[in-house]
Amino acid sequence: MVLSNIIDNLYPYDAEILMNEVERILKAKGKALVKLNPYITKEQIMEYESYKG
Repeated sequence: MVLSNIIDNLYPYDAEILMNEVERILKAKGKALVKLNPYITKEQIMEYESYKG
């Protein structure tokens, strides 16, 4: 199972429900790959923009 850029867009309660469902439907020793977007502050974005020149 792959979850890409979804959990970090949910409310915490909904993310918990989703992860409980993932646990429920995974086979024994199954794996879930979860990709999250990194949290980037406004300052980090501005710093990155200054490097792009």
